[in-house]
Amino acid sequence: MARLMAIDIGNTHIKIGLRDQSRWAEEWRLATDMRRTPDEYRLFVRGLLLESHVDMVDRAIVASVVPLLTPFFLRVLESVSASPPRE
Repeated sequence: MARLMAIDIGNTHIKIGLRDQSRWAEEWRLATDMRRTPDEYRLFVRGLLLESHVDMVDRAIVASVVPLLTPFFLRVLESVSASPPRE
């Protein structure tokens, strides 16, 4: 089953969705916090996937209005996606 992870990085919230072919299987929201490290975000995303019984996603996409966090999440997605994330 093909899975897509989409991350929308906003000034107030970061929205994360996991799509299984034709439907959104999971949706999460967390507060945008510039003090968090890339490792904290990686652990958070990996935890969400483990909770959903998913090891890896097939594809990933990022939308961001917070340029400083974009590279953090690109690195996070590289560790959980079978193909490079797209911005």
